[in-house]
Amino acid sequence: MKIRYILITLLSGTMLLSACQKQETENNVPKGALLLSAEEFVDHNGQKTSVLDNSVQWCNGDVVVINENEYTVIVDEVNHTAYIDPSANPIGTGELLACYPNNFYSYSTLFHHALVFPDTASSSIRSDGRQVITLPMLAHADANGEGHTTLRFYHASAAVKVMMWNTTPNTLTVTKVKLMTDDYRLNALVSYNEFPDPTASCEPQHGTNPSHRYVEVTFPDPGQPGALEILAGDDTKSVQVPIFPIGADNMTIEIYCTDGTHNYLYSCANSCPALSRNQMMTARAKLATGDGNHMSEIIP
Repeated sequence: MKIRYILITLLSGTMLLSACQKQETENNVPKGALLLSAEEFVDHNGQKTSVLDNSVQWCNGDVVVINENEYTVIVDEVNHTAYIDPSANPIGTGELLACYPNNFYSYSTLFHHALVFPDTASSSIRSDGRQVITLPMLAHADANGEGHTTLRFYHASAAVKVMMWNTTPNTLTVTKVKLMTDDYRLNALVSYNEFPDPTASCEPQHGTNPSHRYVEVTFPDPGQPGALEILAGDDTKSVQVPIFPIGADNMTIEIYCTDGTHNYLYSCANSCPALSRNQMMTARAKLATGDGNHMSEIIP
């Protein structure tokens, strides 16, 4: 799998990491390993939100690309660390150019360096209630005279956190959350002459094609492992959606859900602030039918 947002009810994520075998360690990682870290999101006003709320967690089996070579991430539950073992493919002391996931960044003599912000992302909910979703991230380290010991990844995307409140009398299963803008692109391919600065935000892009102005996150169908279920009256479930950085715009949020008998669509449009990389806004959605609400039944 891949690096992910890990979220629990109320998005108060913890740094739980999958177990690995005990090994001789140096700074909580095996000798010769490369320690990985990732930054937390801030809100759209620039203030840091709760570290637990917006923390990023590596998962056992994640794959990062460093200097066009793939490395599998190992996590240590005891020490709450994540690292790679480069012994089979030594990294050396030169400059490091890294990305996650492996299809986010590409290099060719024709297009030079390119970043791909997708229009669709698959997500799931773990048995402990946490959301799992892939994040686009970049990392860079200058050449040094000694072996590299740490590598920090930076978010390339902005994000929207959609908080949902089920006021219906039945459990709802959310199968898709979709964001759409009036003007700015939410998915994009960006080309560079050189490897982009991981700490610099991509410039927002206007999008005349509607296919460029949406991003959707899908979840498994009802009854399937990883499905997103919201009990009647529950107002604690949230979904985070990574997007390409945008300027101030109008945004429509759509939530597709079902109670097993009826299918529903929640749709609401509102103003949205400008969001640069590593900035996140929160939007609240009341899942209710009837006058004054934004959810209606989908009639076949």
